[in-house]
Amino acid sequence: MRKENINYFLVGAFVLGTIALLLVLLFIIGGRSGEMDSYRAEYANITGISTGSAVTYQGYPLGEVGAIEPVQREGKTYYRVELRIREGWRIPNDSVARIVSTGLLAQASIDIREGKNAQALAPGDLLQSEAGYDLLAALGKFAAQFDTLSEQGVRPLLDNINRRVTSLGDTLQQALPDVIKQIERMLARAEQSADSLNLALSGDNRVRIDRALAHADASFTTLVRVTANMERTQRQVEALLARSNRIVNDNETDVRAMVTQLRETLEQLTPNIETAVSDMESASRNMNELSRALRRNPSLLFSASPPRDAGSEPVSSAPFELHQEH
Repeated sequence: MRKENINYFLVGAFVLGTIALLLVLLFIIGGRSGEMDSYRAEYANITGISTGSAVTYQGYPLGEVGAIEPVQREGKTYYRVELRIREGWRIPNDSVARIVSTGLLAQASIDIREGKNAQALAPGDLLQSEAGYDLLAALGKFAAQFDTLSEQGVRPLLDNINRRVTSLGDTLQQALPDVIKQIERMLARAEQSADSLNLALSGDNRVRIDRALAHADASFTTLVRVTANMERTQRQVEALLARSNRIVNDNETDVRAMVTQLRETLEQLTPNIETAVSDMESASRNMNELSRALRRNPSLLFSASPPRDAGSEPVSSAPFELHQEH
């Protein structure tokens, strides 16, 4: 009997210890290891937030949501959330309490982003709040927009492409026989051209073509040599012109003096030349008269009278005075 009592006592002690340990764990997990300070924050939407939701300070667990109270103001509904935070925790007055979610399926929580002001909030003060980003709502909105895009944009586009492809297929089906015939004609012409080319390149024609190519190669070589000779000649002519320019430049004074002397000599010889030309014209006329007279009477060459002196008698108008025996 005594042994059974001892067993009951051990079992009861174990159960009580387990319950106490569970309470301690719940206390630690809930952030209630000591007294709590209460702060307030207001939100227009608290999707995912409920009593007992975790409150963190830049990711560090610091407390929980104590209560949620709806407040209607200016025709709109707001939700005043009580934030129960560890006692004595300093929160700058420009800190912001934002609803966050660590994952797609994770429970939402309130995270306090630390401010920079030196002045701290007092327990019971109102924290600045910032609405969280509802990922599920955003996905739903995106899905709705995608459905709208699919119905109004993608589906008509696909229908239009389908119609165009069908129309193009019908057009190709109608035009394909003509295209095939044209391709066959082109292939036949290409085959004829190939046969003609083979005929032109066969036998003696190939020898002639090789000979013509050899002549063309030789002509090209000759042309290269001629071009080189012309370039050499051009360089020689340029050198000669340069030498002539140097000679003219070096003897410019002598050339000018020579030209001046030549001009003066021509000016002096011009009157004498005119007199000589006049005498030659007179002699030519006399020779013409003599020639005519001799043609009429050749004996005048032997029977002509001697010339008279210039002062004895005036000379007759005829160039010669002839005496003819009868």
